[in-house]
Amino acid sequence: MAEGHTALPAELGDDHRTRLSWLDRRARAAFLGAAAHARHGHLDLVCTDRAFALGTPGATPSAALLVHDARLFRRVLLSGEMGLCEAFMDGDWTSPDLVGLIRLALRNNAALQRLNTRTSWLTRR
Repeated sequence: MAEGHTALPAELGDDHRTRLSWLDRRARAAFLGAAAHARHGHLDLVCTDRAFALGTPGATPSAALLVHDARLFRRVLLSGEMGLCEAFMDGDWTSPDLVGLIRLALRNNAALQRLNTRTSWLTRR
């Protein structure tokens, strides 16, 4: 998926200028690298400091993932898909259309599997 930048939504509030740690920036870069291998649809990834438009705008399926806490990326780096799911349960991210996001993920399963990195086995139960 091609990467672009979009405007931040108003609901992120004033803390959208939050500075990310070195580790969070690297973990986000790894997440974006995995997302870049998606071949179908469009994802708006809205972080606390900037937004990314991944894929072709207007392509279907399309979805948005709103990141409320940058620790999401560390959790995914360390725990893969399980970290993504646990981060959702803890409120680190939401989506205005969770079903649409799951459909997009299923269409791009090969890219999603890239989240299961060599380090993610460390935290699997």
